[in-house]
Amino acid sequence: MSSSKPPRSPRSPARRRLEAAILDSDGIDALKPPSFLVDELIPHDGLVLMTGLPGSFKSFISLSLGLAVALGEKWHGHTVSQCPVLYVAAEGATGLGARKRAWEAYHSLRSTAFGLLPEPVNLLDAEMSIALADLVRAHGYGLVIIDTLNRSMPGGDENGSRDMGLVLEAVERIRRDSGSTVLLVHHPTKNGVGARGHSSLLGAASTSLLVRKVGNGVELKCEKQKDAEEFAPIQLQMLKEGDSLVLSDRTTRTTPTLSANQKAVLGQIRRSAKRRPASAPGLMKASGLPRSSFYDALKALVATGLVEASGAGTKKTYALAQQGQP
Repeated sequence: MSSSKPPRSPRSPARRRLEAAILDSDGIDALKPPSFLVDELIPHDGLVLMTGLPGSFKSFISLSLGLAVALGEKWHGHTVSQCPVLYVAAEGATGLGARKRAWEAYHSLRSTAFGLLPEPVNLLDAEMSIALADLVRAHGYGLVIIDTLNRSMPGGDENGSRDMGLVLEAVERIRRDSGSTVLLVHHPTKNGVGARGHSSLLGAASTSLLVRKVGNGVELKCEKQKDAEEFAPIQLQMLKEGDSLVLSDRTTRTTPTLSANQKAVLGQIRRSAKRRPASAPGLMKASGLPRSSFYDALKALVATGLVEASGAGTKKTYALAQQGQP
């Protein structure tokens, strides 16, 4: 009897692709650790699920997160990695303009790199989901907020594995093609605990956040953080600003109403705070205000406690006081 072995069949392209993708020990050690768009809260290149009952202010939180990321500003003490943001207002844009203006007025900032799509995108429709992924990649959006999931799968079955699978495939296409994070605003179960719909949704999420109304405020709680430690619940208050509301760390509004000049100077100090305390001449030049108007505004900001002065003479610098931090 012949002891020769049968000839090996040629490896298929699929097998060669899989073999090429296998990491050895050194490759595993070289994998990058997880990083965050919003420190502790929202990861880079992830799927974030934010659930909350109607009236829980979940849209206020998602909008404020988007605006902070677009500007690279801290979100209630959490460091932010700046990138362009797309907000898909699947339930309509009514009220979002007032909310955005209120956020800008409260923080003395003007939003940039923030796009609003005031209509839903059907994630069950392959053509539409591909178009959304192409749009995200073309404009370099690093965060895509879809508010809400239910309105983005019209006629679909949230509890069905097939329809939820199509949604997750659309989300994965966005992430794969652009490296962006997708935040889905969603509804919880009737008792307000856990995300509504098929279990594959929570299973696919990198992060799951629960928004809950507590008295006159709101609580943001972490229910899942796949690659990091869960953060402690965040307690925020809703405060009146203009013709809308804003989120605040403070229980009462302790800062006075600021003039346009004071807001302009405070905005420049906020931007300078990312680098170092700023000198008065540098701030005045950046603000574009006349000398007398600038120094009157700066003096008023120091008097309110929002801004702290350090040093003396020509070496005097200005920075945000602790209570003035966003």
